[in-house]
Amino acid sequence: MFNEKKILIITVNALDENTNNGKTFSSFFKNYPKSKIKQLYFHRDNPNTTVCDNFYRISDEDILLNVFSIKNNFGKETVNQEFGNSIINPRVTSKIRKSYFFKLLRSIMFLRLNLISGKVFKWIYEFQPDVIFFCGGDANFLYKKVIKLARKLKIPIINYVTDDYTRITFTFNIFYLINRIWTRLEFINISKKPFVKNFTIGPQMTNFYLKYYNIASKPLMNLMDISKYDPIQTISFTKMVYIGRFHSNRSQILKDLAFTISNNKLNFTIDIYSNYKLDKELTKIKNEYPFISFRGSIPGFKVIDTLKNFDILLHFEAFDKKSINVTYLSISTKIPEYFLAGRPILAIGPSQISSIKYLKENNAAIIVTNLNDLTNKLNQFSDTKYIYEITNNQYVTLKKHHDILRESISFYKFIESIFYE
Repeated sequence: MFNEKKILIITVNALDENTNNGKTFSSFFKNYPKSKIKQLYFHRDNPNTTVCDNFYRISDEDILLNVFSIKNNFGKETVNQEFGNSIINPRVTSKIRKSYFFKLLRSIMFLRLNLISGKVFKWIYEFQPDVIFFCGGDANFLYKKVIKLARKLKIPIINYVTDDYTRITFTFNIFYLINRIWTRLEFINISKKPFVKNFTIGPQMTNFYLKYYNIASKPLMNLMDISKYDPIQTISFTKMVYIGRFHSNRSQILKDLAFTISNNKLNFTIDIYSNYKLDKELTKIKNEYPFISFRGSIPGFKVIDTLKNFDILLHFEAFDKKSINVTYLSISTKIPEYFLAGRPILAIGPSQISSIKYLKENNAAIIVTNLNDLTNKLNQFSDTKYIYEITNNQYVTLKKHHDILRESISFYKFIESIFYE
């Protein structure tokens, strides 16, 4: 009998099904008993998930308020959708998260954190977890803390990777280099422990880590309830939609697409759902192209139904070197949602990006890897037979890699099979 082990989820951010990582993590445990899951996290955000009811939060404020304390009583238990007061303005927090100097300062502050004593360890020990599901991201201070905890409890770790922080881009920003090198060393260290089993967001990341670091891992991507698949019925493809943020220079791709549509007088509209603030560039694009509409943000549970109101689903990856480095090994969590919606995808981005590679290998999108081809690719949406072939490939890929029933059972069996070495 599987799904009997107790799982302690340790991540930087809370489980929140409105965020990309939170949505992915939650999909892994949708069919797991709630009573056997707890989460420990390290940011001042709020849980919003259906897979867990018991949380422990240690935020920046907790560290700051106890900076001179000799007691290890950081953080507190919290519940789903609990909102607290912050001593740090959210705008300041946002700027801090983008600054490598403050990231480094935060990591140094968190070094005094101890997970094997005080209130937090009492909370963990009372639960008696059998396994740790860990995603550390760029929280370099956290890796050794989790290793010590696993050794104390004599339990294995499932180390999950969504974004790569091992590849280093040359820069004169010394704080970036220190952060990245520190994170890289910590990641390699934890990944090679005998009691650690590694999973990644996709096959390209798995292959990369094996080739360059000799780290074995298995791919595990965002999972979907494929019984909710809704194949498209239309023969006219004109209504485009983009759901997501515009970080990593993705607004430039929107601008290029809008220019091509306008310059060729093509009959397309673009609706955008995003919690991303309209900056000067996006405002200029909105004002210049009347066929673009910004609709604000939508909660995670409405994404699939919203996608089904449109004919073409947009996926953007920028072509500049900095953006490529950020997204090179990651597969977007939106792609399985796009598959489930049953609408054709227009994916624009460099051929070496994992998301673009994944779609190309499965022939599951109209793909633009050279902006000079954009007009020709847009004209392919008039070929109904080809579009239906694309959406059929999307469904095949959805069943093969993202079926929540089959993949979660396989994952739970794996959890039952691992032990502390």
